[in-house]
Amino acid sequence: MSGGPGTRDLEPPVAEATRPPGGAPAGGGATRRGRADIQALRALAVGLVVVYHLWPERLPGGYVGVDVFFVVSGFLITAHLVREVTRTGTVRLGRFWARRARRLLPASLLVLLVTAAAVLLVAPRTSWQPFLREVAASALYVENWSLAAGAVDYLGADDAATPVQHFWSLSTEEQFYLVWPLLVLAAAVLAARRGLPVKAVAGVVLGLVTAGSFALSLHLTTTSPEIAYFATPVRAWQFGLGGLLALVLVGRPGGADGAAPARGPGALARAVGAWAGLAAVVVAALSFTSSTPFPGAAAVLPVVGALLVLAGSEPTGRGSTHRLNALRPVQWLGDVSYAVYLWHWPLVVLVPLHLGGELTTPRALGVLAATLVLAQLSTRYVEAPLRGGWLATRPDRATAVLAAAGMAVVLVVCAAGWGVVQAQVAQARAAAADLVGDPCAGAGAIDGPPECLGTTTTAADVDTAFAAEDWSDGMACLEDGTGTELVTCEAGDPDGSTTVALVGDSHAASWYEAVTAVAEQRGWRVVTYLKAGCSVLATDRIIGVGMPAAEPPACEEWSDAVLDAVAADPEITQVFTGYRSDVYKYEGDDGVLTEQFPVDLVGDALGRLTAAGEQVHVLRAVPSTGGFETGPELVDSSVAVPACVAAADPTAPDPCSTPRAQALVPDQLVRGAEAMQDPLVDVVDLTSSFCDEERCHVVGGDLVAYVDGSHLTASWSRSLAPALDRALG
Repeated sequence: MSGGPGTRDLEPPVAEATRPPGGAPAGGGATRRGRADIQALRALAVGLVVVYHLWPERLPGGYVGVDVFFVVSGFLITAHLVREVTRTGTVRLGRFWARRARRLLPASLLVLLVTAAAVLLVAPRTSWQPFLREVAASALYVENWSLAAGAVDYLGADDAATPVQHFWSLSTEEQFYLVWPLLVLAAAVLAARRGLPVKAVAGVVLGLVTAGSFALSLHLTTTSPEIAYFATPVRAWQFGLGGLLALVLVGRPGGADGAAPARGPGALARAVGAWAGLAAVVVAALSFTSSTPFPGAAAVLPVVGALLVLAGSEPTGRGSTHRLNALRPVQWLGDVSYAVYLWHWPLVVLVPLHLGGELTTPRALGVLAATLVLAQLSTRYVEAPLRGGWLATRPDRATAVLAAAGMAVVLVVCAAGWGVVQAQVAQARAAAADLVGDPCAGAGAIDGPPECLGTTTTAADVDTAFAAEDWSDGMACLEDGTGTELVTCEAGDPDGSTTVALVGDSHAASWYEAVTAVAEQRGWRVVTYLKAGCSVLATDRIIGVGMPAAEPPACEEWSDAVLDAVAADPEITQVFTGYRSDVYKYEGDDGVLTEQFPVDLVGDALGRLTAAGEQVHVLRAVPSTGGFETGPELVDSSVAVPACVAAADPTAPDPCSTPRAQALVPDQLVRGAEAMQDPLVDVVDLTSSFCDEERCHVVGGDLVAYVDGSHLTASWSRSLAPALDRALG
């Protein structure tokens, strides 16, 4: 980003990506003239973010670098706008936006184009669509909203980070650039009509926006943290406080434009304030963690720290931060901070994908070195020439045309990659449809007829891109995490004389194809009662750990209503229910979460169904692939099964299997059902359709079993129908 006259290129590089990817400087490249303390603040902010991403355990709160960048951006842009209004009486919006585009787009579009090409070259095809979708969102500067939508998407909770996730902060900043000058212009118009000072009116307008944003931040950080982290209105107060400080300082000696006097009244206070500000930012980076509620009240610490540094107006006297700020490495890092932020995160994500394994210390050091080299090259040969060269002398319309063309090129590359995957997925979908009814397909190769057993499936035998989007149709019947409405779907034989219900969470929904296939064979009608993150147990004591859609009070209300509705329906004679056993915990009176539930919770819930004479089939949870836990030979929670298979040796048999002892975790729903000893309650255990005596498998019969780390693919669920039919007798 950049400032206005007298603050050439001082805007912060954008900061932070998601708490996973941290933050980045927005805008701006090298600075030939301006406040050294702001460049040093940029250097600190981008350094915190990069170290956090490379070594998160060493700097767990490094993501606060983003907040610093936001404050600096608000400060510089507001100072620029107020000076322009004071000088001309208006804001030339076209020129303002064109200048921002010249500063920001050349480097960002270059990184997006290179990243898109790298995705097509080194990423598994399972990652092409999600990665390219985020690249497209970043090119349109709506990545923050894309991530917010994904964060509240229950079925996307296990999605791995994308190489452009850090563009959320750039998107937030660009949206700020669109709206902020309109607010300043509105304040200028209002001031002119009422004969009031522009700065006073702007202070009221921007102050109201800032206060409202901070209140929203406090509220949503508590109620919807996944939205609060990315939403522009929630972040506006950080820009706003920087802007309000600029209103106070613009026009004062030193002010927002240069160094304050090294001696005289206030010099010592400014120096102390600057050191205190730097300390506040560092303390936040060292003490905050990924579990710190953010960006609510906790964000005040790094924000105030940045404000103190800015308010110091670059103190240069004895004991000030001037010597530290003026160090050449510090100024250089501040100059290239925008490019450093742009380049580092794609490397953090793509290098391990290409080389395999983790981002070890030697690899992290290599990523750091490559980041600095790329940052210097792109700043010198791309960002600086286009920012201040021939394009700056052309009409603003030329900038708009070139910006649109650059975005279009990135979008075309993304669309081409997307199209390739979609064509291959369509072929794989047709092939999977041809396998319907094949007794050796999917689970049949593990627990089917004798002629099917002993066959080997390799990674080359399956289409992982298709598997990654082969979600069960039952997912369309899910109620979301906060809702309590009884959403139902019907399947099977609509004229069937027997009606069965499928009840539970999204993992129960994974059984949809198996249950409906059996229902069609037996002439049953199926009705579903499904809710993301909620079991059939009607209590708020069951907590879905790591499940963003799980809301215990809503789950209790929904489950209670479902049990009443199913028990009261005279047409329902059988109920299928299940869940994911390894993520539900029981909250005791002391607030401690334990894995073991009181068996009477299960008895109380299922007893309401058996009291109505309904037969209850408890579906034992499918084997775990690691889920939200990690362990020896387990699939990491951040890696979905299709991605694991895609990364495996194409010729190696049985990729990504899990030791049986680790895959079969205790199922508390089954435990409670068995304790009931009720003839109307039985357990359906299809473990043998996944596991042999030693290992549990994720591929078989030319199909992949899991669409992510825990939900069954629709194709595999359908292949379980023969085993389910046998188990029901």
